[in-house]
Amino acid sequence: MFTITLTTAKGETQAIPFRGEAASIGKGEDNTVQLKGWTIGKKHASLVRRDGQLFVEDHGGLSVTEVNGKA
Repeated sequence: MFTITLTTAKGETQAIPFRGEAASIGKGEDNTVQLKGWTIGKKHASLVRRDGQLFVEDHGGLSVTEVNGKA
């Protein structure tokens, strides 16, 4: 299991636990995590667990995907 913590520009946070091997992030309704905003793509990014490690895959939208505040 892993937990995604989302932080808004205003500093508000939301923790979302996941039990699977992957999670999709974007504004499309079929994503595990749905975000709003014109810079968010329908399929913005994915989190994938491989060999015990967690990887972020950016799907090339208008803006970059940040992890811990870094692109």
